[in-house]
Amino acid sequence: MKKYALRLLPLFTLALLGASCGNKAVDDAPPQIEFTFFDPAPRPDSICGGFENVVFHVESGGTLEFEARFTDNVELSQYKIDIHSNFDCHGHKSNTQDWAVLEVGDISGQEYTLRRTLQVPAYVTAGDYHFQIQALDKAGNDDPQAAVFAIKVRNQTDTVPPMLTITEPNPAAGTLSLRKGEEYIFSGTVSDNFSLWEGGNGKLEFFYRSNASGNSFRWGSPLVFTAEDDNYKSFSVTLRVPNTLIAGEYLISVWAYDGVNNAAKPVYFPAQIIN
Repeated sequence: MKKYALRLLPLFTLALLGASCGNKAVDDAPPQIEFTFFDPAPRPDSICGGFENVVFHVESGGTLEFEARFTDNVELSQYKIDIHSNFDCHGHKSNTQDWAVLEVGDISGQEYTLRRTLQVPAYVTAGDYHFQIQALDKAGNDDPQAAVFAIKVRNQTDTVPPMLTITEPNPAAGTLSLRKGEEYIFSGTVSDNFSLWEGGNGKLEFFYRSNASGNSFRWGSPLVFTAEDDNYKSFSVTLRVPNTLIAGEYLISVWAYDGVNNAAKPVYFPAQIIN
């Protein structure tokens, strides 16, 4: 039996704690969660550029099954299961289905075992997801060590990510020198084994991130792939450097996604923004 306990910020609206009266003890101990079963079993993998030890891998039409044991020193009240996407909204209609689960159930007693089989949509949007489970007791305490896991979802229709190539500017040319208010051209190609558009998620996006603050922003509007692009898109995108940017060092990244939301390996450009 293996126990997982990962930190998660509270998502429940906590009930007000009753004021203590006389010698009556106040319950401030949160419930605990112990996982006794997972299918499929998690394994380590990279998520959003980092590394996590507990990552579930599922496919369209598959399932994620688990068993969790909730315990509390006084009285349990509720549990919550939450699965939601961990990728940006892309601002256009998608024919794939984002996997979303939001289940809240009442429980009681000092111990409760929950077993669930969660169904992955048959034509799911591929990508990274979050999987969260929480427990609440009668006094309104939730577990500060509640579980939060990562899920990698694949759509069996197309499991191969597209390939992104940038020809201008040259990614190997070193740091870009960009002037505020001026326009710059990014050219290249995106190719895929299946389709860049079918499924409705295919797009090309640009981002810039300040090295000083760590803040990242989308640069311009996404280039949305259409049926005319099929499995190959040649592009030339003109982007203007915002006048509001603070001069300094930045990191520019280019991202491409195919129709079911498989992500290509991004291309990065170190950049110096000047006045």
